[in-house]
Amino acid sequence: MRITKLCSYLDKQPGTPKLLAAQLFSSGTSIGAIIEESQSAESNRDFISKQSIALKEAKETRY
Repeated sequence: MRITKLCSYLDKQPGTPKLLAAQLFSSGTSIGAIIEESQSAESNRDFISKQSIALKEAKETRY
């Protein structure tokens, strides 16, 4: 929930590109969804792949 509040705040700030807030929202909220999806992975390889994608999204969000 904090990521959505931050993005909402950034979106309203003058001088902050709307694209920045949108990208932060996209990468920040997808992490949980991907991790949740990995819980029903069809194999260990699929699980690791999904977790890897979530980690990449987390790194992008942190950047």
